[in-house]
Amino acid sequence: MAAVVRAVPGVTDVQVTVAPAENGAYPVLEFRSVDAFGRRRFTEVSLFEISGANDAFVFDRSDIQNDPVAGRLLPEWKAKCQAGVGVITSEPGL
Repeated sequence: MAAVVRAVPGVTDVQVTVAPAENGAYPVLEFRSVDAFGRRRFTEVSLFEISGANDAFVFDRSDIQNDPVAGRLLPEWKAKCQAGVGVITSEPGL
C-alpha cells in the first residue's frame, strides 16, 4: 500500500506505523498530500483484518472519507493488496 501511495505526485511523508489494540496490533499508513484547493492534508489509513470473513482486510472508511488520494487509490489497493473498505465500529450490530 505504501509503495502505491509513494508513486502519486504530490504525496510526501509516507510511512507505515503500528497501532496497538486490545487483540493485537494493526498497521496504519500515513501520508501528506495537497487537495484540489491547495490545502495540505494529513491522512492516516488504518487496515484491519476481519476474522471469520475469509481473513479479509478492510480500510476504515472514516479514515479516507473525502480524501482525494485515498479515494483514487482504493481500486488499486484492492487489486494489489486484496483490501476492501468498510465501516469499523466498536459497537456490535452497527
